[in-house]
Amino acid sequence: LHTPDAKQTILRILHFFPVEEHSLMTEQVALNLRGVVCQRLIRRIDGNGRVPCCEVLINTPIMRKLIRESRFDDIGKVLQGEEDGMQAFDV
Repeated sequence: LHTPDAKQTILRILHFFPVEEHSLMTEQVALNLRGVVCQRLIRRIDGNGRVPCCEVLINTPIMRKLIRESRFDDIGKVLQGEEDGMQAFDV
């Protein structure tokens, strides 16, 4: 999917389904998602080319709970904590 970050990837998946099915699909995504990896190419500090920058979301029990409860704004906070190998773009 073409999304700017892991949170938007989850939201984009949910938007494939009708609004009346969002609660069911949120539960399904929470149960079945393994992880999300997003990549951006950013300029090197020396200006010679670009390097990949990755955001990694792993569906841990905490992340599963946030998704199930539709607390998508809290996903970024968990990513920034870098627990369980997760990594945010802005850290």
